[in-house]
Amino acid sequence: MIISVTERGTFKRCPQKWRYESRNGESLTPLLPPQAMGFGTMLHEAHEQWLLHPDKDPVGEIMMDIAAATLAKVKASYTAVVGAPPDDEELAGVYENIETALHVIGNYKEHWGSSLPEGYTLVAPEQTILTPIPGTLHECEKCVGVGDVLLPGGGSLTCSECEGVGTAYHYLEATLDALLRNDAGLLFVLERKTYGQRPQLENLETNDQFLAYSWVVSKLNLGPVGGVVYDGMWRRRKEGKRTLDDLFIRHVLTRAPQEFLNFERELAIEANMMAAAQADPDKYVYRNFQWQGCWDCGSKPICLAEYRGEDSDWIRAKKYTHREGAEWLTVEED
Repeated sequence: MIISVTERGTFKRCPQKWRYESRNGESLTPLLPPQAMGFGTMLHEAHEQWLLHPDKDPVGEIMMDIAAATLAKVKASYTAVVGAPPDDEELAGVYENIETALHVIGNYKEHWGSSLPEGYTLVAPEQTILTPIPGTLHECEKCVGVGDVLLPGGGSLTCSECEGVGTAYHYLEATLDALLRNDAGLLFVLERKTYGQRPQLENLETNDQFLAYSWVVSKLNLGPVGGVVYDGMWRRRKEGKRTLDDLFIRHVLTRAPQEFLNFERELAIEANMMAAAQADPDKYVYRNFQWQGCWDCGSKPICLAEYRGEDSDWIRAKKYTHREGAEWLTVEED
């Protein structure tokens, strides 16, 4: 089982939400993406291209191309499900995202000058890494512990999942915005985030997602790991009394080696619980209606419909589509 860093947080928040959204579950996503999600995705893509092509204009070239591609993708996805293209009212959130993203990337260039933080060199741009999780060894699900997979016409092949040994680990999938090295030779994960409310440093220093990324890098044996460079962007324009300093923050976040050991132990517990929930959702999957509400949950409409015994099939068909599979995973499976 391949578990992403992001879905770990979803599972701990609400197993039913995880079941709806995870690639290990139904892989559902709203037909029109939530505003914050679409906005963040565009900025991440823009920064990735800017890191690779530092001489390109991040606004007039990079972001404009991404905006056009995003709009076309949303329209195509909507049309494929509904049978007709969305109107401008339905696309209002997408248009607002594009306009704000253009302002943010322009202000970012004016403030920082470059997508690469000063004092760091780029080791690799966006990377997806699979890391076996210690403590999760189990009977291979593909070959049921045999080591070989029977072919329809007769004969067999060595199981690609366990390489013939009959057992396999669960894997943690981590997608890094970029991997950097500072002047002292320490490795850092560059983590870009957009936010609506300025985050507190003490919360960033204990962020579970950032610890997961640092742990993954520590398993690559590429050198000592320093931690995470947090690159925050406020989802606002520079207007009124706002200054560029108000719109952006950067923090260098380090973690103690003991934190990696504790993280690894708890990660195994989480992974084994998620595997059990995937295998038997009726037994292990439940809803967690949080005290602060589910206002930010994209699965709320279908969740409430099912819970109340309403026509959830109609909502699933008309308001949701399936997440795109990871390109690297699709190629591997083929």
